[in-house]
Amino acid sequence: NVGVMIAFGGLVNISTHGLGRIVPLEEGYLATYIVAAASMTLAVGLFVAGTKYYKRSAGGGVDAFLTMCSSVGYSARSGGGIRAVACIVGWVTVPMFFACTMIATLWPSSASGSGTSATWTSPLSGHTFPNE
Repeated sequence: NVGVMIAFGGLVNISTHGLGRIVPLEEGYLATYIVAAASMTLAVGLFVAGTKYYKRSAGGGVDAFLTMCSSVGYSARSGGGIRAVACIVGWVTVPMFFACTMIATLWPSSASGSGTSATWTSPLSGHTFPNE
């Protein structure tokens, strides 16, 4: 997903470390917020503008989701191959990803001065930053 790659790979780095001469460190969060807000505004605008081209049909409710789950399960049990197994693994790991993300967000950071002096280099700007 290109949006996730831009958000996690680029905007996070810009918000925490700036972008060289283009976005100073002090303005990183503001610049990232503006880019994200503009992207969401564009997405909602395109959605609203394209709504008249959608074919409206009655919703399937929970039954459609349960049918999909039973079909994928049957496919995996009946020799559906690697794609069926990968589909199940993907659906199972998505909630685990969100749980790990929340735990990592709420986990207290390690104490300063632990003796490590690792650095990392931003793929966007090429600048080297100390690991904090």
